[in-house]
Amino acid sequence: MRERSMQAPGGTGRSKRSLVQRGWVVVATHRGPWRAGGPHPWGTAHLKRIGAAQTACGQPAQGWRGFWHLDFRTDVDSPCPACTAVLRAETGDAGGRTDTPSGVRSGIPSGAPEA
Repeated sequence: MRERSMQAPGGTGRSKRSLVQRGWVVVATHRGPWRAGGPHPWGTAHLKRIGAAQTACGQPAQGWRGFWHLDFRTDVDSPCPACTAVLRAETGDAGGRTDTPSGVRSGIPSGAPEA
């Protein structure tokens, strides 16, 4: 299968496949109704390591829908704040997202014990 090169909206030149290449996929409990651009998450979208059983924020994600064609940084309407924080901590970039609460550090909500 031939892989197409896709660019993020706004002409940034960032490949939409870069998160998949880094081992991440966008997941959600449900798929939304059809709209232009293909399938999309219904509700909160999370990040999950490919092959992992949990999201970046620690929720069990077995059986969740995967959205391989979406870039969490630019294509998701309702991103999980904790997953956004994990992405920012790992890559130093959350695609300009500023919707991560200040009480979240590396995907661990404030008040939760750190390992």
